[in-house]
Amino acid sequence: MWSTRKELETVLAQAGLGEWSPRLAAAARHAMILEPGPFEEGADAPVGASRLGGRPDLPTDVPWPWRPAIAVAYFKEHGERPWPLSFIAQIDFAEIHAAGGLEGFPSSGRLLFFCDPFLVPGAKDQTCASVMFFPEETKPPGRRDFPIEFRHPRTILCQLEEFIFRPRRLTPRRWLLPPPFGSREMRLLDGPLPPRPYWAGHYPRSWQQQTYEAYDRFWDDLGLTCPRAIRQVGGMAFPDQYAVEADCVKFCDDDYLNNPPEEEKAFWERREKEGAPIDWPDYEEWSRGYDAFKVRERAMYLERSGSWQLVLQIDTDEEIMVDNGRLYVCIRKRDLTERRFDRCWTLHQCT
Repeated sequence: MWSTRKELETVLAQAGLGEWSPRLAAAARHAMILEPGPFEEGADAPVGASRLGGRPDLPTDVPWPWRPAIAVAYFKEHGERPWPLSFIAQIDFAEIHAAGGLEGFPSSGRLLFFCDPFLVPGAKDQTCASVMFFPEETKPPGRRDFPIEFRHPRTILCQLEEFIFRPRRLTPRRWLLPPPFGSREMRLLDGPLPPRPYWAGHYPRSWQQQTYEAYDRFWDDLGLTCPRAIRQVGGMAFPDQYAVEADCVKFCDDDYLNNPPEEEKAFWERREKEGAPIDWPDYEEWSRGYDAFKVRERAMYLERSGSWQLVLQIDTDEEIMVDNGRLYVCIRKRDLTERRFDRCWTLHQCT
């Protein structure tokens, strides 16, 4: 494993990235890849240690986090009543520090992440997730028992094992990784080249097919690409859709769904009044203008996305969460400096 950008550049060149090798190496950042151990049948992990699932190590005076009742079209019976969130992950920053540490992150303390396994947090509603941070001096007394509600789901759609996840120990490994496909840093490699309005590619538009294939093989050989689970602290997010940090700007900073731009509001108002755009008499002219708006909009969110930092990424599977996809816990860099993890923003993406 390489430890410097120069060594990474050499590996990328050997993988066939050619003139892109120095640029990819220069954009590399350290992350803590969380390697899960075997399932633990009981409380085998030390109190406060990094792990997935099981019972959380909560101080006695801290209540278990709940979400309110939510009106949803799916899992309606589950969503229509308040419900305790499931414990997903616990991160010991002392372990992160001992493994090499991450710039800007605490050297001690614990972060706990809870989430509803059915009603995953969306761009509009963050009540289905909770992030807690406890400084080093906050000593947990031991494992907290699960809420009694988990024993009585009262719906055929939700079973006990879908609220309580089997515990697995997590071991942090410090990796220097180049930009993943679709990441903010990968998209910025296009430089001043504007993105297409609906550009779905997760790599620079200026890449040739052989460059993409070489980089894809690099990640395959590294063993950190789908379908293998990626769980990490810090570094760059591995998006399933658009750049995660840009979505934090769009949906958190700008509250897009509650306060969309005037162009977006005008589009939906006209669509409701006149039907699908393809039927509009000025469709071609409107389409060009709307595409130009989308280009400006996405470029603006990407430009401002440097103010956000990935805290935790969890790939979901049959043992962690019910829904497939990835959960991303992000934080503004100024809030990270102040250790205000209660201000984190959680997003869910899936292919």
